[in-house]
Amino acid sequence: MLKNIGLSRAIFISIVFGINLFLLAGTYLYVMPEQVLKSGELTASKATVQSKYNEIVQLRDDFSLLKERLKEFSALELSGFFENQNRLVAKKKINAFGLKTELLKVSMDMEAGMIVDNYKANQAAHVVLRSPFEVKIDAQDDLDVIYFLKLMQEQFSGVVEFKSINIKRVKNLDAPLLRLIGGGTPSTLVQANVQMNWVTMPSKEDIQ
Repeated sequence: MLKNIGLSRAIFISIVFGINLFLLAGTYLYVMPEQVLKSGELTASKATVQSKYNEIVQLRDDFSLLKERLKEFSALELSGFFENQNRLVAKKKINAFGLKTELLKVSMDMEAGMIVDNYKANQAAHVVLRSPFEVKIDAQDDLDVIYFLKLMQEQFSGVVEFKSINIKRVKNLDAPLLRLIGGGTPSTLVQANVQMNWVTMPSKEDIQ
């Protein structure tokens, strides 16, 4: 009887063990491909997320660049770079700079403007206009001349291209001259000659 029970148990255990092996094999055959599939989907998903992130970063960089370009455009627009050149306005500005920097004398001689061939300007229906001009300065201090040139570079309409700057001392500061200046009589100690180009980019309609 015990032998029969022992044999029955052995057969039952074998059957259960076989079923477990079958289920384990089935689980492996089903779950492992599914896991590989899910892993592949996860990798693809991560790649998609990274791609989207890269696109966002690129858009952000492009937007930052665009903002900088717009700032530069606005600055040029405010400076009068896209306006037609007006000699009377230019002379008034130069005289105003001369008063601000306490120059003793400032004069301007401007040549006729020349249209410079520029493909990008043509595409935008604009022209590049370059006008050579000369400024002659009498000053009491060379620092006044430097300050004047700084204003020309930063606040004059459009863009100023300096071609040559010649500053020379015409008098030495001695005791008699010092007394003369101290008494309120200005005296020219420094003279300067500055060759420049005035560059703007007005529309073709404005110069017709």
